[in-house]
Amino acid sequence: MRMDKYGRELDLILLLTDNANYTTQQLADRLGITRRNVYYYLDYLRDCGFNLIKSGTCYRLDRSSSFFRRLHENIALSEAEADYICRKLDFTDRRTIRRSR
Repeated sequence: MRMDKYGRELDLILLLTDNANYTTQQLADRLGITRRNVYYYLDYLRDCGFNLIKSGTCYRLDRSSSFFRRLHENIALSEAEADYICRKLDFTDRRTIRRSR
């Protein structure tokens, strides 16, 4: 299903921006996909303007990527909207943690 792909892309972005470095195998395990698919997703993120930082065999996203700047410039959220998004992200993070156990 195409929507699952978008969910995995968002989950990958969240993982890569959580101040940790992950190997492709760790990312594959956390996302429930193959390492080959992780590489496809990483290439896709690069093509979309994300700056991937590779340290040895580990990856993370540079938070100063042009994508994040554009996102920040183009989204003006009310306090209620920002609170809603934070709650959703927190719920998603807790769900991802439970799946990885």
